[in-house]
Amino acid sequence: MSAAHRSARRAAVPLAALLSAAALGLASPAHAAGLSAIAHCSSSGGGHFVCAATVSGGTAPYAYSWTPVYNAVITHGANGQVVTGLCTVDLESTLSLTVSDSTGASTTTTGALTCSGIAP
Repeated sequence: MSAAHRSARRAAVPLAALLSAAALGLASPAHAAGLSAIAHCSSSGGGHFVCAATVSGGTAPYAYSWTPVYNAVITHGANGQVVTGLCTVDLESTLSLTVSDSTGASTTTTGALTCSGIAP
């Protein structure tokens, strides 16, 4: 067996293992680490707020879960990409966002805003 043939045979074994994992739909650790999210929050005036999630990496579809942390009451969209709610004017508000992808990977972040009484 030539040296080139032995080298090609050694390279084929790891590739076969990777292909088998891909065929079974298994996520690699590098893939799971690629999921990230940002919560963009702002006051829409009158003691109201809106937050929107931006997600990158992972594998769609994504599941969203918003939780009020401080001075926030969610009125719509607690399990959607966009959430709206009420807050006390002139106070900081914080919400937590957890995003999960279709492989089960998840990430958690927070969004903050200063609640305004005046519409932007």
